[in-house]
Amino acid sequence: VVDDWNGDGHADLATLGTNALTVLSGPAPVGSSRRATVLARSRIGIGSGDLNGDKSPDLIVSNAGYLLGVPGDLSILLNTGAGFAAEYRVVTDAQPTGLVVGDLNVDGDVDVAVVHANGFGSNNVVVFLGDGLGGLARAKRIPIPEQRARTGDWRLQW
Repeated sequence: VVDDWNGDGHADLATLGTNALTVLSGPAPVGSSRRATVLARSRIGIGSGDLNGDKSPDLIVSNAGYLLGVPGDLSILLNTGAGFAAEYRVVTDAQPTGLVVGDLNVDGDVDVAVVHANGFGSNNVVVFLGDGLGGLARAKRIPIPEQRARTGDWRLQW
């Protein structure tokens, strides 16, 4: 995912690897200005948005549950301007397969929708509404026939 996490006006790149999140600051020669954060779970999806209203983009990462029935979670990394604060986690359903970040209920706060598909008929999207202060509250679970989610004009009944 691309955003400007260090506030220098240039696009930065965040990537997921096995148990690691890497943020590359740009523009810079390949391999320089790298910040890596080791996270001890299997990472599935990544998104960016200003969760706490400080005008700096934060990172949201979806993490798989280890076993069937063990819930996955979201790692929230709030941007401090000099890096990221220690992650905090929000529990979601088992086996998240991706996420979408945006103002889903049109209230001015960043929200997160997490797609789940565990292969056993439990395909859904769980919507977490942002409070504008960095917190997310589980709001709605929506069954879906496919494993896809896109940001857009959802017009959901809250």
